[in-house]
Amino acid sequence: MRNISIFCNQNNSVFEHKLIYFEIVSIFAKKLPMQLEKISIKGFRGIPNLELPDLGRINLIVGKNNTSKTSVLEAIFLLIGASNPILVANVNNFRNLVLTDEDDLRFVFNNLDFENQLQIKGEFSERGLQRDLHIKPGKKVIYAESSNSNKNGVSFPNLNTATGEHLINELIFEFTNKEFQKKAQQFQGSFTLDNGNLTINPPHKYKEAIKGIYVLPSSYALSETLEKQLENLIVNKQEQKIVEGLRHIDSSIKGIALGANRMVYVDIGLSRLIPLNLLGDGIRRMLNIMLSISGVNNGIALIDEIDNGLHFSTLSVLWKTVLEASKQFNVQIFTTTHNYETLKYLKILLDQPEMHSFQSCVRSITLQRLNDQSIMAYTYTHDKLNYSIEQGIEIR
Repeated sequence: MRNISIFCNQNNSVFEHKLIYFEIVSIFAKKLPMQLEKISIKGFRGIPNLELPDLGRINLIVGKNNTSKTSVLEAIFLLIGASNPILVANVNNFRNLVLTDEDDLRFVFNNLDFENQLQIKGEFSERGLQRDLHIKPGKKVIYAESSNSNKNGVSFPNLNTATGEHLINELIFEFTNKEFQKKAQQFQGSFTLDNGNLTINPPHKYKEAIKGIYVLPSSYALSETLEKQLENLIVNKQEQKIVEGLRHIDSSIKGIALGANRMVYVDIGLSRLIPLNLLGDGIRRMLNIMLSISGVNNGIALIDEIDNGLHFSTLSVLWKTVLEASKQFNVQIFTTTHNYETLKYLKILLDQPEMHSFQSCVRSITLQRLNDQSIMAYTYTHDKLNYSIEQGIEIR
């Protein structure tokens, strides 16, 4: 599968008054226009039931393997893109699970069981928005058994009593939006898989207000969407912000440009530009993350394995870039890691005087799977994270 980054939607929200904008950007302790404050997940993938009640601007999800860290990101992705049923195929594609058979629709249900309720609920800061998403199996189809044929093409009937196999070939997306002191609004879309063909029926006349992007752990190559974002920055003479971030990894980088066939080139002081793909994985990973955050302003960025492909010596630069980009573009960040060094360098960075304003915005969320397969979440604010790392307490 090729490397991709998927946008939930691309509706830009704008502040009508510049004073409001500067106030929100400069006072980082205030909430984002569309910040997810809490979420509960039930019956999704390996998550029987999980609640995350205290989310911040920067949320680092840690834990051992098979604790459903990535599943949390996917659940948030589905919630903020509830009006786009195709996302259920996307989250499976992220894991190289291509939906080719009707029975593959089980992949998003806990224990692969359609009988398990799949519900994702979230509360957002803007207008007290509450969203409740239910994903349900839809209609059943019967695949009748055909008659058997011998090698001469002579058919004869089946001799058993089976009438055929009943399969679910549709998922129904029902979601409710409830804003403060307003009547709840209900919407429904659907996703149908029939002999490998996908049919998407989004909610009628619904325009999504929440914007988000999912960044894969292997997303070194730029998707078409991120290429357009880079082009937009170059046209508006804002690419220098990206260049400055990349220079922290490779000080020889002086500029960035798009060439023929949308090839990305960088200027490292040679007589000609060189293709981005000739540079290290770290440069491409950092560029992907920076473009993703800048392209989803006033929205939510979901970054799986944020440190993938990066040397530990660049982790402090990575965190500084992510924190400052989150502030600059008003983006809430959810990311995963199982690397202790990533936690340590985040702590070191937050202890620097110029980064103290970010301390109250950061949450470290440890997921732990218990013997009964349930999952517990432990949320650490900066002070708790600081203490745990200093005392050598295992929080992964």
